[in-house]
Amino acid sequence: MKKLLKTTLLALLAGMTLYCVSCTKEPKPLDITYPDSTDEEIVIEQNTSYTLNFTVGELGKGSVDVTAVSSDPDYTVSSKMKDDIYGEVTVTSPKYIFESSKFNVILKLVDTITTRVMADTIYFSSKLSDSYISAQNPANCYIAKEGSMIKFPTNIGNTADKASYSSIDILWQDNLEMIDTLFAENGFAYAVINPSSNGNVIISGKADDGSIVWNWHLWIPKTDPTVTTLDWTSKGGTNFKMMDRNLGAIDAVSGTDDCHGLFYQWGRPTPFSGSTYLCTFKTMYTKGGEEISRIFEPVAEADNMSTAIANPLTHYSGVSGGNYSWITNAYSAELTERVADYWGGVSKTKTKYDPCPDGWKVAQDSAWYFMSDAAVVVEKVFSAAGEENANLYGRNYNNIFFPAQGEVAHGGQTVTSCVGSNWPSGKTWSCNADPSIATSKSYFRAVATSVSPTSAGPKGGLGFGYELPVRCVKY
Repeated sequence: MKKLLKTTLLALLAGMTLYCVSCTKEPKPLDITYPDSTDEEIVIEQNTSYTLNFTVGELGKGSVDVTAVSSDPDYTVSSKMKDDIYGEVTVTSPKYIFESSKFNVILKLVDTITTRVMADTIYFSSKLSDSYISAQNPANCYIAKEGSMIKFPTNIGNTADKASYSSIDILWQDNLEMIDTLFAENGFAYAVINPSSNGNVIISGKADDGSIVWNWHLWIPKTDPTVTTLDWTSKGGTNFKMMDRNLGAIDAVSGTDDCHGLFYQWGRPTPFSGSTYLCTFKTMYTKGGEEISRIFEPVAEADNMSTAIANPLTHYSGVSGGNYSWITNAYSAELTERVADYWGGVSKTKTKYDPCPDGWKVAQDSAWYFMSDAAVVVEKVFSAAGEENANLYGRNYNNIFFPAQGEVAHGGQTVTSCVGSNWPSGKTWSCNADPSIATSKSYFRAVATSVSPTSAGPKGGLGFGYELPVRCVKY
């Protein structure tokens, strides 16, 4: 009897066990919800972190581990459970965003007790900074803004040819610590301008051996030099729009030497520093903040352009009394024809050596004839009312200022004829070689305009080896 009772009890217990096992329900799939809806992609700006809270549902007595992975490694991601139900995922963007991007974050939940697993995708897009500038068309000069980020093509001037460099670096800057970040990638350079930084930066593309392949000018003015122009129509009906300042000047009004532009030897694409009111060179600084100066050398080649590009800090003085300029140490008719169009004076187009920004070119001589147009309002500007011409700042033409910032003779050693001198002048290059270049076999000279105490207007006969400022006209 006892044996039978025991057997019956065991059978009953076994049946109950089978019944309990068969009646156990599978746990529901994990669920995740967000207090803030993620129906649309989340926009993230540079140098920020975005935290998204979430809630795990249907957890029951489970315990969740959470991981998150970004599809774009430039955007780091972290995740954690704050308790058994609530968690968060944080996405951090890079310090600078140079290219817009769409990416996603995969959030993975694992219930370590029931081994339930679920994954959810959160979509993000990056937002470029409001100060971001993307220059699409190649040139030798690009206009940026203080505190801005700029992307620009590293081409040979305005051509479609990419410069063959292996690295880029700052050659010189006219103020300290102007660039926070600088690098090149896929034929473009990227630069971050420090806040409150105005001035000019020359950037060089370098080969493996450190030699310079090409140079680019970042112009960072206080105000946009393309907004206000001197508009003038010639008697022949040609309309000219000339910038309100010399190329490289950070301001357009008289009163300080901020209105002085950079100096160029005629036909060269890369500038030197400009001048101060004290008739000295403005300081050039290396990337590390050391002062750097021009190098002065006589030209030693029959065709010096490639050497001049590779040595942008060298002012080349000419032979034959400077008449052969920085160009050559030996006159040739073939070279003369080519040289005459270095800045587009023959072809009437913007060339790869033109130093102006995209959409602008070095003014031709005919663009300067407004100086003798009676309809143009002219005002001499002095350092103080009643002072003599020795302190002439320059002239206003229709309220556009043209400073007497001086000049650098072909020897290159000093600035002369600037404010405070006995004969202040404001010569400015045109893109035209002196017509005599086609007939003379003794010199290379250009047409420049002059703003002096007694006269103003374009005139020929100035040797290419001088350093003068440039004005750009729209084309």
